[in-house]
Amino acid sequence: MNTINNPSTAWWPVPNSNKGPKPTASGQFSPASNLIGNEQTESRLQADITQWFWNTYPEHRGMLFHVNNKARNAIEGNKFKAMGVVKGVSDLVLVLPQGRILFIELKTPTGSQEAAQKEWQAKVQERGHNYIIIRSLEEFKALIAPVLTK
Repeated sequence: MNTINNPSTAWWPVPNSNKGPKPTASGQFSPASNLIGNEQTESRLQADITQWFWNTYPEHRGMLFHVNNKARNAIEGNKFKAMGVVKGVSDLVLVLPQGRILFIELKTPTGSQEAAQKEWQAKVQERGHNYIIIRSLEEFKALIAPVLTK
């Protein structure tokens, strides 16, 4: 059974809602570009990447995930900090076979890292992990194929 059609195991947080993407008859999601207007944003890029990955690599579902570190207000920010949320953490983490982890920061074509993001990148790389900045879905696609076949 395709888990995407089972509301109790679907990856999208609102499976029985009029909001969010709807799977096609084959159980795949439409590109986020059809859902979030025409402007290139980090949010749109992230949605395009995660949906493409979900549809293309079903055997790796759940291994590419978003780290929520954006508080909506000061109270939530303090709560997140108490729970261990770290400023500057990459947007996505990909857990790869053979104990490898890839930290992925998403930026628009003209976007740049904040100081906290650069500090996080340095710490990750000092520990021998891979960290990459991705600016387009095509760039992500080109990265993933060889990474998953190693």
